[in-house]
Amino acid sequence: YALQLSPHPLQTIFVCLAGGCLGVLFLIPLRRYFVREMHGEFPYPEATAITEVLVKNGVYFNPTLTRTSITMMSKNPQWTEEAYKYLSDPKWKFIPEGRLSFWLQEAKKPERAVGADLAARRREGIRRLQEFVRRYAEAGGKLITGPDTGSSSGPSNFPGLSMHIEMEALVDAGVTPMQALLASTKWPAE
Repeated sequence: YALQLSPHPLQTIFVCLAGGCLGVLFLIPLRRYFVREMHGEFPYPEATAITEVLVKNGVYFNPTLTRTSITMMSKNPQWTEEAYKYLSDPKWKFIPEGRLSFWLQEAKKPERAVGADLAARRREGIRRLQEFVRRYAEAGGKLITGPDTGSSSGPSNFPGLSMHIEMEALVDAGVTPMQALLASTKWPAE
């Protein structure tokens, strides 16, 4: 499209499939290299290699901890209650009625019960995500916060409060308070 071509849909599908296959073919030898060559501090050599490459190339990483993982975090009930308190205050009446009622409804919705196995897998997933974020920051990587306040965001992701919750989640993951502040101020501005 940038070249102002009009490819046939089948050509587009073929190019996408070919690109995917090439990606997988190149990934296999690179993965072997990273696993074999990277001694690493992580229990997963790929994570060590990825971290080194990202930090070396000055990549800013946005883990968005509170967007997809907030319901699995131990502080979620506290954050949701705090959001409900703010949203119930008449000072917030400037929020469109539909959005406000959605957030208030979501804040009081009981948490879905999950089986012990799924709960354990979720806890392990959060632990690994937090470990990666912590090690990325320790390796000198720059984080940026972005709690993704969007149309499907829960009550803890409304503007203002969401940034504070995201910074708290970063500190809970092992990032220093100063790095959490930089992730919300200086580093995104760079």
